[in-house]
Parts: sequence; structure tokens; C-alpha cells
Amino acid sequence: MRSFTTFLLATLVTISVLSTGVMAEPPLIRKNAADLTSTEWTLFKDAWSTVASEGILGDYIDLHSESLSQNGYFDPRAQRFLPWHRVFLAQFEKELHDYNGTTIPYWDWNEYDEGDLVGNPLVEHSADPDWGIWNFTPDVLGSSGSMMQVARNVGGSGWSIPTSAEYDFVDQRPVYWDGDTSNSFATRLQNMSDNVHAYVGGNMGGISTAPSDPVYWMHRAFVDKTWFDWEESDLNHSFNFSNESDAILGPWNIHVQDVQRSGDNGIVNEIVFDAVDWHSHPGYSYDEIPIPEPTSLLLALLALVAVPLRVRYG
Repeated sequence: MRSFTTFLLATLVTISVLSTGVMAEPPLIRKNAADLTSTEWTLFKDAWSTVASEGILGDYIDLHSESLSQNGYFDPRAQRFLPWHRVFLAQFEKELHDYNGTTIPYWDWNEYDEGDLVGNPLVEHSADPDWGIWNFTPDVLGSSGSMMQVARNVGGSGWSIPTSAEYDFVDQRPVYWDGDTSNSFATRLQNMSDNVHAYVGGNMGGISTAPSDPVYWMHRAFVDKTWFDWEESDLNHSFNFSNESDAILGPWNIHVQDVQRSGDNGIVNEIVFDAVDWHSHPGYSYDEIPIPEPTSLLLALLALVAVPLRVRYG
């Protein structure tokens, strides 16, 4: 009787996982940079310093530059921009996570367009000088063996962070891409992203140098989250990738259409992780997105099988 009950429990759990998409291992969670503790910042910066000094980051800088060619995110520019960077971000995040389990925080620059700099990781905080990355600009070992210096010129170029009104306008675009830069979500979001690059300045201002700055990855995470939220929203979206829906993103063997957020379970599915040889995780999500709780499901199943156990052996 006991062995049958154990078998029944295992069967129910397996069926529930397969049917509901609830997995034993939770997805990775990317947090708002403003909410990171000093300890979490230290972990992120330690992992970053390692991949920068060992030449690992240099390979990603090269890949970003090479993406201008065939199958990159500029071919065609607007349609592949978000899918290509989603995979690119996940692949680099694996490098950090392999080192000490950290993930890439997102820099929600939309919070600071009114001049309120509280919680902005690009600004020094007198209470805790180790918090944020305002003074974190480690040199990067390039693939050629030379060292690349990281510099910023935040706000010095005359560019400003997109306003909340501009951000909200983009977020309400109902069509992913339609060739019209004044209406489609992808093109408008890319334009805002370019403005942020110009606002930060320094290495962020060039395609061949932008990934050398940790701000780039935090910015890219927020752009991805904006797309993620857009996919999650109640808008009547049109995911029109034109004839690009079957295109393969280079250099990964992954289709554009497979990079979208999966279903209603609040995560980007494992296809993205499989594309970058990260098979041990089911996907990723963001700290503001609700995801299924496997614990409550397991507790419910345990409650179902506990009754016959108590009757039989009580």
C-alpha cells in the first residue's frame, strides 16, 4: 500500500509538471538594479571582473560587432533587434552565472527621467560607496590580447533619458513590426535604446565597444524586460515578423519565432537556453512577473495522498 501510494504521488507530480508547465527547478530571476543589496552588487562585479580579465567578454564584444553582417540583428534591423539581443544576453549571462550564480540586473532608466536619481546605480551613493557601478569601469582583455579601457560620459553629450511619456507611448504600440517607425513597437523601442546609449556615452556610444561596459548589459536587460512586459500585457498584439518568422538568428541555430515569451507561465522558455548550451535551466523571468509556484502544487498533491496513508497506518 505504501509503495503504491508513493508511486501514485510520483505519477501525479509528473503529470502535473507535463500538463501545467510547472517545473521543479525555478527559472532564473533578473532583478531591478535599484533593489540589489551591496552583497549582490559585489557578486555581480566579481563575476564581471573575472570574465573581463580572462578574455571571455572580449569574444562577446567581437560577436556584437560581427552581428552587423548577415543573420545579425541589423538584417533586417528592426525585426531581429529584440530577438537577437535576447539570445545574446542569455549567452553572456551564463558566463556570469557559471562563475558565482549571479544574474544580470536590469537598469530601469525609465525611473530617472524626471531627475530623481535615488536608486540609480550610475550615481554615487554617499551612504554606501560600494553600491552600484558608478565607479566600476574595469579594463577588458580583448580577443587580440590588448586591453580596452571603459569610460562613460553620462549626460555629457547633450542626450537625455527618454521620458516616461515616450516610454508609455512605445509600450502601447499594438504591432511588433510593420515597417513604420512611427507606430511599430520594435522600431520605437530600438530608437529609445539608441538614445540611452548616447546618454551614457563613452564606450556605450559605439557598436564595437558598447558591450565592454556593464551598463550595456543592464540596459539590454531592461530593453528585454520592456519587450517581455509587452508580450505579457493585455494588448491585442500582432507579432508580425513578416517573412522573418522562419529566419535563423546567427550565430545560433534558433528561429526568430522561438525567442518569444512562452505561453502564460511568465518565463522565456528553455529554447533560448538550449541555443546557448545552457540546458540545466528552464528559462528566465523578471522580479515583477508572477510565475507558477511548484511548492503549492506539491503540497496539494501531498494532501491528496496523505489521507489514505493516515487511514491505513493510523
